[in-house]
Amino acid sequence: AADCDGLIGVTALLAAPGVGKTHLCDDIARLDATLPLVLDGEQLFVDGDNRHLLAVPVTFANGGMQWTPKSHESAALAVWPRVELLVRVVFAHFVGVDRRSDDRFAAVARAIAPQLPRELTVRHVLDALAYDRAQALGVTEDTIHVLLVVDELLSACDSNKVYRDAVDALHNARRGCVVSTLEQTPVLRGEQVGGGATAQPDRTGSRRPLRWLPMPMLDTFAWCKANGVRDETQKRLYVLSSGHPRTMQFVREAIGKQPHAPAIAIIGAVNGTRAGRAPTTVVRFMWAALANVPLPFVAANRQPTKFATAVQAGNLINGVVASEHVPPPAVPLVSLFDVLDVAEPWLRALPQLVWTLVDKLDGKAFERVHVLRTAAMFVLHRMARDTDFHMDTGGEQLSTLQLFSDEPTGANVLFGGAHFLHVPAGSTIEEMSIDVHQAQGIVHTVTDNLWTAPDGGWTHARDGDQLLPRRGAGGGGGAAGGDDKLALLKPLRLVYTTYDTNEAFDSAVVVPTTAGTPHLVLFENKFSRGDAKNKFTSDDMLLKVRKARTRLGELFGDEKRKHLFRRAGVSSAAQVTLCFVVLRHHSVSVDTLESKLLDENDATPIAFNVVLLDHAALVQHYGDTLAPSVALCEHVLDASTISAATLAGAAGAVARTE
Repeated sequence: AADCDGLIGVTALLAAPGVGKTHLCDDIARLDATLPLVLDGEQLFVDGDNRHLLAVPVTFANGGMQWTPKSHESAALAVWPRVELLVRVVFAHFVGVDRRSDDRFAAVARAIAPQLPRELTVRHVLDALAYDRAQALGVTEDTIHVLLVVDELLSACDSNKVYRDAVDALHNARRGCVVSTLEQTPVLRGEQVGGGATAQPDRTGSRRPLRWLPMPMLDTFAWCKANGVRDETQKRLYVLSSGHPRTMQFVREAIGKQPHAPAIAIIGAVNGTRAGRAPTTVVRFMWAALANVPLPFVAANRQPTKFATAVQAGNLINGVVASEHVPPPAVPLVSLFDVLDVAEPWLRALPQLVWTLVDKLDGKAFERVHVLRTAAMFVLHRMARDTDFHMDTGGEQLSTLQLFSDEPTGANVLFGGAHFLHVPAGSTIEEMSIDVHQAQGIVHTVTDNLWTAPDGGWTHARDGDQLLPRRGAGGGGGAAGGDDKLALLKPLRLVYTTYDTNEAFDSAVVVPTTAGTPHLVLFENKFSRGDAKNKFTSDDMLLKVRKARTRLGELFGDEKRKHLFRRAGVSSAAQVTLCFVVLRHHSVSVDTLESKLLDENDATPIAFNVVLLDHAALVQHYGDTLAPSVALCEHVLDASTISAATLAGAAGAVARTE
């Protein structure tokens, strides 16, 4: 369709690899002549007859030409990029979309490329194809609407600068164009080369209307609902895809072949199908992905960064936000299916976290996920600060790591978005920094009440009940029998108890501060659904604070001198923070909580810090990569309904995975 100046627009599909750009381009190229074409609710051919639409597909997915002119044929070499484009257009048009990746492409290219006249242009070929269609329909050539469908513009740019010839075709006002691209830069840069003018976000360099169609990830829960997926394990596997359509398709195919197979078999089949995967490569981006650190796509020398290369290769599943020139930096998005294959010993908590979401998703899942993520983050921050690990930091200036901050989670903040509900006089919790060089990603799972100090230490849970399987004996991890004792709690090693009624907290960690004083963080995980039965209220918080105050008073008495917290160097309540980690907390304002604690402290002093990480902070902490873990924890704790609008959107996107 032309605008008021008679210029035919260019439509650009913008998405990450595997989101469905090629699929949609193929659908456009193979449109049935009787199907109505609708864009933004407007039917393009009112009579419903699409026969006058000639979609000409151009793909670079069928491999190389495997033939080039000889070096002494300078004239042929000069026009070679144009010849390659012509061969691809002719081949795709005559063999059809479904067979355009046929392995015969190279043979056909070798046969016809030397015969093409050197003066032949893309415009000549498109005119010839339009004439051929007009003759077949018995109509005049000017009634044929040619639509050039270029799949993955980055590939065209990388193929001997073939894209410049495609630009020549784009600038013919009679030619409509749909392109798919991973990023916006090639479209605008290419149009600037051809049109000469300055491109704008909604116009090409030649002033043609430019419509961007970003293709987002799918809403997995809505998709499962729309497609009748009722099996909980299968549903979890789809959610772990992060809504990445290609991965969802692999999950669907694996389930179709093994409908009753256990989850581990389906995961193995999916990862075996995903060609080009490089789980060892994604480790270098794991810190940025989980610490919410954006990385640039373009280096100072104007070359693509390793991050950009990983995205283009499909090792990361980022999409790219449209921008006028260079894409803005983005936080890496790692597939959780790749996380399952991470083999780095210190990062064992990450694959275990993902496996927990599949295998042990129950009412305690949120507690487990929080512990495992925290253990992994200690290690990732250590790795980012140690050049031996080659983590991609995007040039961030890494300083000491702040434990809690009301600023966002980032390169130098572990728990961002925190609300400091109660900070006793003299406390340094709001500026406290910690030393992570001892982090090893270890989690101790014990069976005891953590307020007690049994002889010999706490008892390790048996192997099958371990949150994170142990690596060795004693304080470093535990032996295989599962009946040994944890006699010493070393810094940055989280302890989690399976004891049903551990008062005031679920897990704990002693962190070494840069001031040299150890600090104890007690984590209490809560889920607030908002109804009367499951609402997290100010009274709930006060009850936990009172229990913690009582227990800490006992802990620092003479009879508890051998308690593991005491032996770790924690000698007073001033070295303690009680941190509430609340999922779906919608019922009580922070001001109300602070006011309640102020009144409580006036009545009976609270010598320890009280910090809140609410739902907004958790969404920020987990980021896009671990967002499915939050969604699955919410799902198991609250079977929430899905809006009709969400369902409708998911149903409309179903075709992209079929």
